[in-house]
Amino acid sequence: MIIAELEYFAFPFESDEYRCSRIALLDAETDLRRRIERGAEQRRSLSPGGEVTDYLFERVGPDNMPTSARMSELFGPHDSLVLYSLMYGPDVISARARRSAPRLAARPTDRRCARRAGFAL
Repeated sequence: MIIAELEYFAFPFESDEYRCSRIALLDAETDLRRRIERGAEQRRSLSPGGEVTDYLFERVGPDNMPTSARMSELFGPHDSLVLYSLMYGPDVISARARRSAPRLAARPTDRRCARRAGFAL
């Protein structure tokens, strides 16, 4: 059944008031779909935009010394980057727990998203 036919489709025992409300709702939903599609057409016609700045970050390198990394290097071969951060309150027991917890928490996440996005702690 196409949408235009729904206007003439009558439910058993429906009142005139209910039918008018149903037709008004159908008109509103049809208008909404048309406006959404117009917005989607406008979005598709936009240019890609300006060039993104390749920011420079400081991070801890493999030798636990500060090193620099460009934003473009963090993504690897992907267009998306997932940043993972944990914050600890004063009740954290030890410095060792603070250092190891992010690595342990990141392992399963890293494996699952590695095919789709870059991953950084």
